[in-house]
Amino acid sequence: MKKILPIGLLIFPLVINNSFALGQHKKRLIKPIEITDAWIRGTVPSMSASSGYLTIQNNTDKLDCLLSVSAKTISEHTSLHNTTIDEYGMINMNKINEICIPPHKIVSLVPNKMHIMFMRLRSQLKLGNEVPLILKFKNAGTIYTRAEIQSINYTGKEQSINDK
Repeated sequence: MKKILPIGLLIFPLVINNSFALGQHKKRLIKPIEITDAWIRGTVPSMSASSGYLTIQNNTDKLDCLLSVSAKTISEHTSLHNTTIDEYGMINMNKINEICIPPHKIVSLVPNKMHIMFMRLRSQLKLGNEVPLILKFKNAGTIYTRAEIQSINYTGKEQSINDK
């Protein structure tokens, strides 16, 4: 006499296996360094410099530092800067050599704080255009991203260093 297994016992393993397979596509590849919210302040025709901002997330267990940014399509020279206010209330913008991002932290370059300076602009930076940026990090190496040109009055998001 043949035994007939209930159909549910045959289908159950397929349902379990497929549910695991379906969940796999939802996993996101986490990059060591992630760049988001990149933007550059737009200009009027007579301006020869502008500033850029972005957010850097370090997903690694090691400190990493942004060493340089280049945007050859819009400027002849770029550098990293920090804006500070001294004890007399004077605003100072100083060139800095690097911006370090602690492990599992986020650092945002925002107006009136750390930012990228684009100098000797090649042309007017018009609202809505995108600019390719090349970022060089001490550990992560070269990262390519794009920044959108925003209005001259845009202020972006306000944050500096946050826990992940």
